[in-house]
Amino acid sequence: MKSRKEKRPTQLLWWAVSLSLVLAGILGIVFVPRSQPQGPTLTSSLGVVSLPSSGIVIPSPTKSTTTTTIEVTPAASTPTSTSTSTSTTIKPASSLAATVSSTPVVVLSSRLAHAKTPPPTYVAKPIARSRPVHISIPIIGVSVPLSVLTLNKDGKVNVPTNYSVPGWYNGDQSPGQKGSAVILGHVDNFHGPAVFYHLDKLKLGNRVDVTLKDGRKLMFAVIGVRMFQKTNFPDKLVYGARDYPALQLVTCGGIFDPKTGHYLSNIVVFTALIKS
Repeated sequence: MKSRKEKRPTQLLWWAVSLSLVLAGILGIVFVPRSQPQGPTLTSSLGVVSLPSSGIVIPSPTKSTTTTTIEVTPAASTPTSTSTSTSTTIKPASSLAATVSSTPVVVLSSRLAHAKTPPPTYVAKPIARSRPVHISIPIIGVSVPLSVLTLNKDGKVNVPTNYSVPGWYNGDQSPGQKGSAVILGHVDNFHGPAVFYHLDKLKLGNRVDVTLKDGRKLMFAVIGVRMFQKTNFPDKLVYGARDYPALQLVTCGGIFDPKTGHYLSNIVVFTALIKS
């Protein structure tokens, strides 16, 4: 049988190890830097939210690593001994243009080397009202039914109750009508990505397909992607009148605030009807 004197060194060693582990944990919590969690974030403002005077949506080239703007007119290119490129110049919008924001927008024009621009696609004529029942965005793998959203008591649009099903706000135009139609969807929840998690990955010219209750199938093309802080959300820009059939897709993004459980910004994708 061991004496008390023999047990004491072992007990002191055990207490020393335990105290070291506790101190290490405290130091890790206090001094290890932790960044805020991030949702889908745009590194810069992309595209424009108005149409050219010709009413043409120009999709991105099939073979290019750069992005084109839809408000362009071909400029004369100068051949060199090594390669030939086509430059683009900004053209002011006029009759069909809907300049809906006074804030500066970064427009990304591009020099397209060794790439052919697809034929121009014209904005389609408006159609009669009909409730949208399905949305498909092939490039990001979205193909889901649509719910219907109304206003809540404080006058704001209700958010979808199902994280896998976006909703169309029925207080405004339906997709395909002249003016703004708006569809809202969640970006994620505590279980992972939701239906519009990859919405910020859309580029100019990408397709958004909407099926209406009357059976018509509409095709929209992306004409701009923007991110706005929720404290300065541009309601008129998103829900305002248009001179063409427009569809805006809205989700959350930017920095996540753990105190409120919400993202601090919204991502908005602007589209125009190209086929009905």
